Amino acid sequence: METLTHTKSTVSIMIMLLLIVNSIAQNSIANKYRITAYQKENNPIMSVSNEVEIIPAAALYIPNAFTPDGDGLNDTFGGVGEGITDYNIQIFDRWGNLLFESNDINKQWDGNYKNELAPSGVYVFKVNAKGQGKDGKSKKLINKTGNVTLVI
Repeated sequence: METLTHTKSTVSIMIMLLLIVNSIAQNSIANKYRITAYQKENNPIMSVSNEVEIIPAAALYIPNAFTPDGDGLNDTFGGVGEGITDYNIQIFDRWGNLLFESNDINKQWDGNYKNELAPSGVYVFKVNAKGQGKDGKSKKLINKTGNVTLVI
């Protein structure tokens, strides 16, 4: 009975680790999971599950400030999300001039406009994104507008 309980707890820990490792991979549409059960002594493989593919519901986070100072922290501005299939971001100055646009969630604004760093201040962003809904069948539309502060 002790071996079965230990195996169950080991499998539970392994499932949690798999979920943590796979959730770290951002912007991937589908995460694949497989569970491998090991015996306590000598670690021989006892069982391997079928592979399961989980497509997460679309989620998008937009920060409200960034510092393009080259220190490796918050140097760019854009959406960070999971389960996003379509993406568009536009950045405008206070007069409505388009400073930056991207259809790739991995291509973010570095604070430059016409090869020069834009001045510190508040800029307007507009994001339109699509992804899978929570039910796994419908599409989720994400439309966000707001302000971002560029800090030098």
